[in-house]
Amino acid sequence: MTPVIQQTVRFRTTPRTLFAMYLDSKKHSKSTGMSARISGEVGGRFRAFKGMLEGKNLLIVPGRQSFSFGARHIGRKRIGRS
Repeated sequence: MTPVIQQTVRFRTTPRTLFAMYLDSKKHSKSTGMSARISGEVGGRFRAFKGMLEGKNLLIVPGRQSFSFGARHIGRKRIGRS
């Protein structure tokens, strides 16, 4: 069985600021130090972390949450509720 790794990180910012960073290619790239191509639209595609994370946006609630289907990280929430 593959071991599970769990990590908790606290950000000193607002949920809206994080949301904006996750759905903006330039902001995401700047904050992670790795290139990202992200669509801010439902049905839009994203690719980040040198292709380790890629997929399609299934649900976007502006400023609150985004739910994505990823080819490598299937069904992972990209941001939590505020």
